[in-house]
Amino acid sequence: MSRGPVDPRFDGAEERLSRLLREMFAPPADAAYWSRLESSIMARVTGDPGASWWTVVAGWVPAGVAAAAIALLVAGFALVQAQAAERQIAYEQAIRGSAPVTVQTVVRPSTMSERDATLQLVLTR
Repeated sequence: MSRGPVDPRFDGAEERLSRLLREMFAPPADAAYWSRLESSIMARVTGDPGASWWTVVAGWVPAGVAAAAIALLVAGFALVQAQAAERQIAYEQAIRGSAPVTVQTVVRPSTMSERDATLQLVLTR
């Protein structure tokens, strides 16, 4: 089966690429590599004290403390900003002398429909 004309620059490129990939992904020929790998796996499996879970977690402590400090700073800043906004609103209301809001509660008789009670409320104003 013919693939058509081949560019001379790529002639034999597939073979070269295959050879390079085989070399790159070939298993190590050194027997010491395999014995070191086996000993490290067995140390983890047998429960070597140097490989305990808390030794892994201990490495996370500085990052956790830094993240907690940043979170506290951001929360404190947000709290100060919210209090400042509340003080500003209270000041503006005191300066303007805003009138108190009146609330009127209307209880309609059980025999009256909601539409009739609304109409009666509007007409009595």
